[in-house]
Parts: sequence; structure tokens; C-alpha cells
Amino acid sequence: MLISRYTLAFLPLLMSGCAAVGSGQFPAVSERDTQALIESISHTTAEQTQAFEADAAYRLENPDYAYIEWVQPENKSEPCKIRMGQKKDKDTIWWREPASQGTLYWDGDCRDGYAYGIGRNFVTMPDGSLRSTLVTYPGGNQPPQTHLDVNYTNDTIIWVSSDHEKQALLALSFQQRTPTIKPLVWSRYLMSSSENIMYMSEEEVGGDSALVSARIPNEAWLVHRVGFNPMTPYSMGIGPFLEGKDAGYWIIRHAREGYIALDYNYSSTHPRRVTLPQSYIDYLVGWQDRLQGAMRTHEVMLKPSYVAIDRYKKRICKDNVSVKWVDDDIYGRICLPDGELTPFADVISEKEAARKERLEDAAQQFSALQKQWAQERIAAQQAAAQAQAARSQAISQSLQQFNQSMQQFNQNATQFSQQFRNSMPMPQPTVNFGLDNGVQTNCIKAGNTVHCRSR
Repeated sequence: MLISRYTLAFLPLLMSGCAAVGSGQFPAVSERDTQALIESISHTTAEQTQAFEADAAYRLENPDYAYIEWVQPENKSEPCKIRMGQKKDKDTIWWREPASQGTLYWDGDCRDGYAYGIGRNFVTMPDGSLRSTLVTYPGGNQPPQTHLDVNYTNDTIIWVSSDHEKQALLALSFQQRTPTIKPLVWSRYLMSSSENIMYMSEEEVGGDSALVSARIPNEAWLVHRVGFNPMTPYSMGIGPFLEGKDAGYWIIRHAREGYIALDYNYSSTHPRRVTLPQSYIDYLVGWQDRLQGAMRTHEVMLKPSYVAIDRYKKRICKDNVSVKWVDDDIYGRICLPDGELTPFADVISEKEAARKERLEDAAQQFSALQKQWAQERIAAQQAAAQAQAARSQAISQSLQQFNQSMQQFNQNATQFSQQFRNSMPMPQPTVNFGLDNGVQTNCIKAGNTVHCRSR
């Protein structure tokens, strides 16, 4: 089958402590602020919880329907009622109106007046649209287990599986993004009444990213953007989504800078980089685990539907796959190799092949950039080391010059001291010139000059 089986590339480095998102060069977010954000995300009123639980139970029992009745299919002569539902947004219940031109067919068995076992019901709506649902009826007036729902007019396919507390849906449909853009999109839903959380993911066929999220009863969302293209500047991220926009504190993987933290409270369009406390990082890691676990549960839950589809195909996909009340191309499509995906097979294959080639090229470019960045880091480290060596050499030279200056100073000081001592008056021996008149003359030599005094 062409059902997308991408592996979610959750933030692996979050598990190692996220050292990259905390740095002293960016403003530090207090634990008090992050705790307040966590409480605002998780706080749910009793009314919100009750509404969510009622909606979850309603969806598990009757997805998208407001009116439920048992209706006799037109192609069965024996009593063989089919359980039918009318969407909430429709005012007219078409099967009650004989002139509505709506028709209902059932290709399975009947027992005790009700549809029984596995089969498909085909519904032609009053507007001309055609839809089929593959179900298994347990018997009596018990609701069936739905496996596959196909709208041939709107080109929508939904695989369904549910138990008493969870419902998993995988949908493939064209979604109108803009007036001119309508991509083919895989959508996954997992409704958990026990957790009071709806998990979902969206991935455009052949696209470079996916969105995985969890909706809480108070309409807060935890969103994980998963990027497959490493060349995308912000290829991954996880954080809260409130009131229709990114909010609070996010962890983002930047192509070159690695994991960084952004503060969307500062600005929803130009968030600033911050340093997050470890407790908030652990909180996001916990949600990452829950999202990843939900997607694994979703895949496991859908396996019974795939098995039921194969069981049904073994029953009807024989030499002559034909009925009188539906076009053979529509009725027999499920028996083709790609089953109900046949109309989309070429588009899916082309887009997936283009994505594979694009991502391989991106991986090569990213690998080359990583080598370039590594060389730049080595060059920067070498330049830093050279600068440090130059600074050390300059300091050494300065010390050497200082020492030489000190030596010269000492020498000069010694010479000055000697000269100073030589210039000081020094007492000389008394010289008596032998005068007989009793006068005594004393002489003192100062440098080259002799000073004499008689008395």
C-alpha cells in the first residue's frame, strides 16, 4: 500500500539534556515564568472537561453524526437494515424524504432483519455524491465497526479503527490551503477519552515537514514541527500553540546553530533567544514522548482495519467484480493493487520520488556545509590559538623589555650612587704646614677641589 509510513524525527538531542539551549549570553527565563506557562496550558475547567469528554464519547460512538436510524437498503428484498447517520450541519434527513433521490445499497449478508458481517454500504446522496463505507456488523441492532470510508466525489479516503476509549483515523484528502494551492495531505487523528486529549498529525504528500500536535480540553495545543529537510533553517521545534499562534517558550533546531530557545512572549513574529530552565526542557521532553507514543498507538490501532480490508477483498475480488447498482470501476477499485488509493497512486509516487531526490540533495548539501562549518570552527580555533600565542608572545616580550629596563635602571642607579658618593664632602687628614705662629690649617677634598681653613 502507498500509505505513508514516515518516521517522525523527534528532537533527539533533547534527551541528552539540551545543553545547547542554555547559554549565559542570552537572557535567562525564570522557573517561575515557565511554571506559570505550564499551569496555563494544563489548567482546564470542569465545564471544559465535561464538554471534551462528551465530544470524545460522541465521536467514538457516532463520528460526525447527529441523527442515527436503521434504514433498509434498496438492493435487498429481505429485511436487512443498515445503520445510517446524518451530519450535524444538514437540516434534511434525506432517507426520510422519498423525493430526495438518495439511495442506499449493501453488499454484505443479512441476519434477523439487520445487516450482518463484513461488507460495504454505498450511499448516493441527493447532491449526486457517492460514498462507500466498509464495516463489520456484529448482528442485531448493534453499531458496526467501521474500517474504511471513501468519498468518491470529494476524493477523500479515511481508514478508521476504534475501541471503547480510543478512535484512530488516517485520512487522505485534498486540502484547500489557498485559492490556488490544494495539496494532497495525510492526516492522522487519535482521540483518547481516557486522557481527554486529541492527538493529530498532518503531512503533505511529498512535503518536507509534518506537524504533530495534542489538543487539550481548554483549546491549548502542544505542537511538534518535524522537518525532513536539514537545509531548512528552523527544521524542527516543539512548544505551545495558544490562541492561534506560537506562544510561550519553544525549543527550535537551527540548521547551523543547533538547538536554541525562543521566547514568543517577547514577540510572536520576532521572538528573542533565551536560556531555559531545565525543568521546562524536561516538560517539553515529556510531551515529545507522549506525541511519539500516540503516533505509535495510532499505527497499531489501524492494523485491524487493514486486516479487515484484506479479508473483504478475498471475499469479493474474484473473476467478476461487478454489481448492478454501482459502476464497476468504482466497485472494483478496492481489488486493484493500490486499492482505493489507485486514483492517487501516480501523484503519490511522483511526489514521494521527487521528495526523496530533493532530500538526498539536501543531505549532501548539508553534509558539505557541515564540513565547511567544521573547517570554519577549526580555523576560528586556530586563529584564536594564534591570537592567544601572539598575546602570550607580546606579554613575554613586554616582560623581557621590562626586565631589561629594570637592569638598565639598576645600572644607572648604581652609577648615580657611585657618582653621588664621590661628590659628597669627605674629611681629609689634617695637614699642618709647619707655621710657627701657632695657626693650624685643615683641608678637605671634594672631588678635584681642595678646601682649606686655618684656625
